[in-house]
Amino acid sequence: MDEIKIEQPKVQTRLIIPQEKYDLLVWTEHEKLFRERAAFRNKILAEILVPFTIALQVKLRRSLLGTYLEHMNENQWQNEFLNMNKLAVTDTVMENFSSKQWKKFEYNNNYLLDEVMDVLKRTVTESGKVDCRFIYERATFLRLDDYHINMVDDGLRSFKNLQVLVICGNWINDIYGVVLPRSLKFLELYVNEINSMENLAPKAPKRLEYLGLARNRLTNNSALHLLGEAERFLNLRTLDLGECDIYRLVNILESLKQLYQLEGLCLQGNPCSMVMGYKDIVLSYFPYLIFLDGVEILKEDRKLSDEFMNGSENAELILMCSKLTGLPKPPKADKQVKQTIHIEFVMPLFQESTIEDVEADESDKDDDDQKKKGGKGKSGKKDKKDKKKTKGSKKGKGSKKSSKKSPYEKENEYNPQKKNNSFQTVRKPWNNNMKFPPIILQSPENNLEAYRDSFRSCVNVRVVYLMFLPPKNDKKGKKGKKGSKEGKKKKSKSSKNSKKTDSKKGKKSKKGKEKTSSEHNKSNKSETSERSEKIVQKEPKPPTEKILKRVTVAEFNCNLFSITWKDDIHFYWADQSPFGNKAVELYSYLERLKKEAEEQARIEAEKKNEKLAEKLDKKHDKKSKSDKSEKSKNSKSSKKSEKKSKKSKKKKKSKAEPVVSCQVSFGLSRLGQELKDVKSTTDVKEKTNKGKNKKKKNAK
Repeated sequence: MDEIKIEQPKVQTRLIIPQEKYDLLVWTEHEKLFRERAAFRNKILAEILVPFTIALQVKLRRSLLGTYLEHMNENQWQNEFLNMNKLAVTDTVMENFSSKQWKKFEYNNNYLLDEVMDVLKRTVTESGKVDCRFIYERATFLRLDDYHINMVDDGLRSFKNLQVLVICGNWINDIYGVVLPRSLKFLELYVNEINSMENLAPKAPKRLEYLGLARNRLTNNSALHLLGEAERFLNLRTLDLGECDIYRLVNILESLKQLYQLEGLCLQGNPCSMVMGYKDIVLSYFPYLIFLDGVEILKEDRKLSDEFMNGSENAELILMCSKLTGLPKPPKADKQVKQTIHIEFVMPLFQESTIEDVEADESDKDDDDQKKKGGKGKSGKKDKKDKKKTKGSKKGKGSKKSSKKSPYEKENEYNPQKKNNSFQTVRKPWNNNMKFPPIILQSPENNLEAYRDSFRSCVNVRVVYLMFLPPKNDKKGKKGKKGSKEGKKKKSKSSKNSKKTDSKKGKKSKKGKEKTSSEHNKSNKSETSERSEKIVQKEPKPPTEKILKRVTVAEFNCNLFSITWKDDIHFYWADQSPFGNKAVELYSYLERLKKEAEEQARIEAEKKNEKLAEKLDKKHDKKSKSDKSEKSKNSKSSKKSEKKSKKSKKKKKSKAEPVVSCQVSFGLSRLGQELKDVKSTTDVKEKTNKGKNKKKKNAK
């Protein structure tokens, strides 16, 4: 494949996101763990050195090897007979392990050495003793997670045949390539404090095929170019740099382009992965890449869009409500009043300002003052009438109490003195099945970190009902224009009459006429200036709507997570007990529904087979009886079946109350892609029902 010549784009200026916006952001529980561990480290383990060798000794003591190692059991004799008896005891104890005990055993032992029991039996039969030498010689897999290691010393190099090393969840600032074993092929350093490649890259083992550096403090200034220039990573096939702080996409790809054997690259969760042309730019540098962010690249994905480098610095966040069902119909109102429903998303990092308090209009202030004084205000009479109506409805006869209150009967939440900083969809009139067009957001600071951090937060979503009066057209202004035209006509007629009278009376002197004309012009100019000042002072305000009521019909939270280049994140929520205030990721929820439907179908099929078998057994066991008795029984059974059918019809008519459900999507705009709709839960239920009907037909 021919190399594509790439022109580097101009670097756009970005602003720092103010801390006030981050104070309003709600992090997910997963993200809180990463942010709280730094505070824990600074308080407790800031001045303590925990080298790798000490953590290894703690790991060995907790494991099964701690009861066999010679230097940890100095008071015991080390011979074949004693150690074989120990192994027999451990076998009998392990047979009675519960599931929790097995998990703990695997974490402490099998993650240290593969098949610990087999290794111990071999060493005991061969030498009779268990020393640290056999661990250093035979260990090929080593895992030390959450042991507070902050320094990797020379003790690691004593493992001669080590191929897999996993040191996650520690506090390693820097790691030297000299210390690593030369046989190492897999190195995982997820969740550490590494901020540079200056000491790791120059003398790293040449056999390394996987390098995991996700969730570290790596940036564009972390000397990542040494991974390609050092010529120590020529066999590297997978590189994981996800969830770091790499901002410039083209710069990082330029520094890694010498890794010719690379088949898998992960930059997911970095600010650079949020740009529009992310996938196309990566493929332009690595055309033979197989996996990007853990997603397989297909033939369709390898088509590059035109001018993809224009999307190397820009990003857009897309919010959409694809389905809203089950909302009850709002109550009737006057013809002038309009009722609408819309969706609101709370995204603090995309707000232009964090100010909520706003000065109220004069009309709103007057109404508030009258209410405080005990006055009626503009809508005082209507409020009394509404109260009387509500009292009458409570006392009315034959009024049935509904199991649930209408969501529109909640208190009015509208406050003109508060500014609503949430992002709203288009308002729509009520419908049983509603869909809203997407909202496209851009960072006001032109900062890609706003997109990355928003996908680490918990987003509040609201379904809002509004009742308002639309703005009225100015009818008075039209009347005034008509009146002005009539006045002009009258003035023209009066001027004609005055001319006729002047001609009859005779001509006056020219001097007098000039004086009177000059005085008349001055008076006209003064009058026009006064009128213009009055018109400027009395310019009418643009017509605005008057909100009468605002109610949040439903409210739930979506715990977002880092997004891939191919798929968007879809959430499903319903007003039912298992959901509460938290929405569920839609794909996992649909899979769970499918499994439940399959299990129910299997149970029903087993019950039917059992009933059929029982009927066949009864027919064979029973003796033939007289025709009269059979007829009487058949008549009785027919009557009973008719009664049952009537009851079942009545039950079918009494349908369950509709449940409010909502599907929400979060995505990023990508070149050549659009926000895809996802099949709803109703589509899944229809598929399962079709499958059941097919099975019934086949059984018949």
